[in-house]
Amino acid sequence: MWFSNRYYTAIRCAFKNEEAVKVNPIDIYYDRAPQATYYQRYMAHKYQHTMQVLRAGIDVMNGDANLSALDDETKNKFMDALILHDIGRADDVAVDGDSELDIIHHAGLSMQRAVNLGEKDLRVLIPVLLHDRLNNNLLTLSDTELQNDKNYQTYPPEMRASLSDIRQRYLNSSDTDKKVIMQGLDLVRDADKLANLRQYTKMMNLSYFPKNPELSEGIIAQIHEHRMADFSLCKTYADEAMTYMAWSYGFVYSSAVAELQRKDINNKLAEISIQETQKEHPDKDLTLFAQKLHETAGYVDSVMQKKIAQANVLDKGENSAAVIQK
Repeated sequence: MWFSNRYYTAIRCAFKNEEAVKVNPIDIYYDRAPQATYYQRYMAHKYQHTMQVLRAGIDVMNGDANLSALDDETKNKFMDALILHDIGRADDVAVDGDSELDIIHHAGLSMQRAVNLGEKDLRVLIPVLLHDRLNNNLLTLSDTELQNDKNYQTYPPEMRASLSDIRQRYLNSSDTDKKVIMQGLDLVRDADKLANLRQYTKMMNLSYFPKNPELSEGIIAQIHEHRMADFSLCKTYADEAMTYMAWSYGFVYSSAVAELQRKDINNKLAEISIQETQKEHPDKDLTLFAQKLHETAGYVDSVMQKKIAQANVLDKGENSAAVIQK
């Protein structure tokens, strides 16, 4: 297997505990369990997401020559990071809760759970800790800056001690080892986004935004600047879909981008938004709205196609990733 059996067991224990499986998770996945609590739904979907990220990570790795050429031990460590990346989400919701607690950032919780399971390898711990970009600077902040970091301030003493150890060992690592660690981090980030996008094109039903035929010009402008879109600008369901289209700009590995385009994910996001908006406004002509959404999806795809073409001229791996990120 690509990942340690003990971690698969740990994931099952975290997300499929006695309370969580009082309702069959399969029934939750297929919307056949109206009696399921918020906690049970959350645990079921986080377990499903973990397996989807693992699969996406394997797909990205198999499609990238540089990652495929890594030694088996490193690939196994990357798979461990994939399966552990969200294990801290099990602490996000109280059994009788109806929302996420959001007290401590989940990536830090996931890192600490990995440490508690006996994991010491930085090829696992750093991708888990930093896979969410909100934690992006935790390795490079000065000690003074770290004390003022909002996420760090929520960490209990045990987590602060773990982070201190990780920071020190990373700083003492060789440049070669740091490069491998960053490859793992980029893999987990790409797999996380890819898994989410695959799921959103099947059932983008988590949006709380109104399904109005309006598009944020600010988000469209950021997309044309080749930037990840600012989620705070979202006012409609379609705006949210456009922010997901802009995730394309955050991918590192060309194999992830190729998978995104092979499944035509950005146009599917546009089509779902159009269909859902039309349901809410059956008497409105959404021709221009639909055209603008598909144009936006097409623009993102054309930008990424050019970047893949540039990357394919170079050697796979570091150069490819560098071109995708330009």
